[in-house]
Amino acid sequence: MTQPSSNLQALPVLSVVIPALNEEENLQPLIGEVLRAIPDHIPFEIIVVDDGSTDRTPEKLGALVSTIPQLAVFRHKDRSGQSAAMRTGVKAARGAWIITMDGDGQNDPADIPKLLGVRDQSGLASLMVVG
Repeated sequence: MTQPSSNLQALPVLSVVIPALNEEENLQPLIGEVLRAIPDHIPFEIIVVDDGSTDRTPEKLGALVSTIPQLAVFRHKDRSGQSAAMRTGVKAARGAWIITMDGDGQNDPADIPKLLGVRDQSGLASLMVVG
């Protein structure tokens, strides 16, 4: 696994972890949707783990990381599977709260505020919200 490409600075409250394999067409729109979905007052990071893509995913992510300060990219040299990519992302996450989503856009980033709302209403320090 290579070191992250990143320009992250402040400690985030929220980490969005996205495993990706050959998602060159999906990641830019997905990351854009995530950026629009997270409320402005919440410090966050987006961690994309490229699981050995053979398309232009690494190049597209490289271009995005240079323009999106909240984005960190990790890359598995060899394909290890979605669970391994998820593990890499979760281990790298710095936020107290982690949201996972698929790189193919299957999960709607517009649900992020709803998940955060459930978290806020619970009043619990430790909670798993699935939606």
